[in-house]
Amino acid sequence: MGAQGKVLITDDEKFIQKMLTKSLSDEYEIRSAFNGEECLSIATEWQPEIILLDVEMPGQNGYEVCEVLKRTEATQDIPVVFLSSNSSLQERMVGYEVGADDYLIKSSTADELKAKLKKISAYAKEKQDLASSINSAQQTAMEAMSTSFELGKAVRFAERSYTASSYDLLGEYLMDFMRDLKLSAVTMFTCRQGEFYYSSSSTEVAPLEIELMQMLHSGQRFVDFGCRTQVNYPNVTLLIKNMPLEDRPHYGRLKDTFPFVLGTADAKVKMLDAEGIFKQQSEKFSLSIGKTKEILLGLQNNFQNNLNGVSAAVTELVSSMSIELGRMGLDEDQEQFVFSKVEDVSEKLHVCLEENEGIEKNLKTIVSILEHLSKEQNRIIRMVFLPRENEVDIGGDDVELF
Repeated sequence: MGAQGKVLITDDEKFIQKMLTKSLSDEYEIRSAFNGEECLSIATEWQPEIILLDVEMPGQNGYEVCEVLKRTEATQDIPVVFLSSNSSLQERMVGYEVGADDYLIKSSTADELKAKLKKISAYAKEKQDLASSINSAQQTAMEAMSTSFELGKAVRFAERSYTASSYDLLGEYLMDFMRDLKLSAVTMFTCRQGEFYYSSSSTEVAPLEIELMQMLHSGQRFVDFGCRTQVNYPNVTLLIKNMPLEDRPHYGRLKDTFPFVLGTADAKVKMLDAEGIFKQQSEKFSLSIGKTKEILLGLQNNFQNNLNGVSAAVTELVSSMSIELGRMGLDEDQEQFVFSKVEDVSEKLHVCLEENEGIEKNLKTIVSILEHLSKEQNRIIRMVFLPRENEVDIGGDDVELF
């Protein structure tokens, strides 16, 4: 198989070098470096697609080497995957802070390693394709935004969130808000259906970003590390990747604005979650009504068939008795007695038939009530959950605060 790309393996242990080279050489062109200095030299000259970088090395450790790689123009866009014997939350946070794209345990299998590299390669390629447009947007961004501008954007998001009918639409509105503030961010919505991830860029959320959001989600409201800040609410997590540390007033205004925005988003996620559950229950209720209606209609038919059968049997009995009594040789008093008994039974059967007709009417009434409940429930669902005809997205104009 031809090489799919170039991978630079940096590790001071020859055994690890051989193991990784053996695992990857059938799909990648491999070069090796045994310390940080060799890694920086080969990476600058050779320009690999991915750098596998050991954390613990003599001299410069992996974190220090990664910082130099990310500060150097020739190597700053090369994805770095740290190699380590363990992957604690603290190590992942430090790795993410110095610019790493992912973390890999040395005991990973060859298939896991290849899958990681393919995913990182795809992510890096997509990131590079968008680099020019992102850089252009960042260069033309305003250096500072006034308090009224930020609050206006926040109010606009709150108003738009009221009309969001899905998690995807709410995520789009939240990322629009972050782009309006020239902030690069990713977010995670947590609900009963699972987790939903959204990014302010056109790329997918990076694997390391997902892990950090999940690990830090249950922590304190604000988690700051470097120029990155994670804001945590029960159902919404927001990771901002380019907080303006150099502009402290702007930094402070943003941290004052995020609780309002994230609180609104969190409430909407809870509402969407509840709407989903209500719709599921409504569908089950409609199915139950349909089944109950079917059973009641069956009972109604059975009642009617029984009534018809009993009526026919009584008529046949009376007709048969009028014929057979004449053949029995009974005197007039005996015949009258028998006829009297038959008529008494017939009268009682007719009373039962009339009562059964009342039961049939009650069954029809129950079916009618169930049909009305089903129609009313469907009407309420359409009224509450379906967009109104005259309801439009209030997204065009900014909210101006005086």
